[in-house]
Amino acid sequence: MPRAIFLKKETSMFEGKVAIILGASAEGGSGWEIATALADKGARVAVAARREAGISELARRTGGIAIKCDAAADADVKALVDRTISEFGRLDIAVLAAGSPVIGGICEIGDDDLERATAINYYSLVYFLRHVAPVMADGGAVLALTSLSATQVSPGYAAYAAAKAASQCAIRYAAIELAPRGIRVNAISPGLIESPMARAVIDIEALRHAMYKEIPLGRGVLPTEIAATALSLVAEHSAITGQSVVVDNGMSLRRPPFPEEIPAEAYQHGATSAGY
Repeated sequence: MPRAIFLKKETSMFEGKVAIILGASAEGGSGWEIATALADKGARVAVAARREAGISELARRTGGIAIKCDAAADADVKALVDRTISEFGRLDIAVLAAGSPVIGGICEIGDDDLERATAINYYSLVYFLRHVAPVMADGGAVLALTSLSATQVSPGYAAYAAAKAASQCAIRYAAIELAPRGIRVNAISPGLIESPMARAVIDIEALRHAMYKEIPLGRGVLPTEIAATALSLVAEHSAITGQSVVVDNGMSLRRPPFPEEIPAEAYQHGATSAGY
């Protein structure tokens, strides 16, 4: 009997809560696993991404709704939030898992790539906060996925890392601005995530070896592990706000591999999908 009561409590941990997860179209990816975990714990979820196919299937599995949304388009993000409120009547949790690595050093990256890196990895967070905060229930939670590259130099990712660093800075400011309403704002800063996006790294032996040798626990982080941390940060009992929580199996204790340590052909093939 006590065990049954415990399981019921765990299952209904987010009962009655409504969550948006933006960036959830890749099956088995971090956004997908966060949405699944929230739904499993009782939340009603609105899942969103630029690609409809993935989120339609995720919505079917979680009993939620799927909304096409480009995280780098302010109007799309507003429409996502408006639709969620229209469907569910409230918003308690908002997770921004969208992002995209953009390759290029400071002296070589073109303006188009610089703008793309900034739009998807920083402007998206500003748009997200701008539209979710005013309608979020007091005591709610906002979470964004950033990147270890924001604090650990990863050569070749200058624009991407700078945009993620800007997001981590914005998280701290938003935490202060929204604190009077009890809304907590945090980030997860992952190292290498063993997600569908990272298959190009994991499947190439030279790249895999270069990555793993710099990770004390010897492997990347699983999306389910990202989801477990996410749930702890958005839960009502959390006392954490304004933080970028590193989830990396110890990668930040060392460093990402440098390009010269990776065969050129392997680096070019897999670098855009590193996912950190």
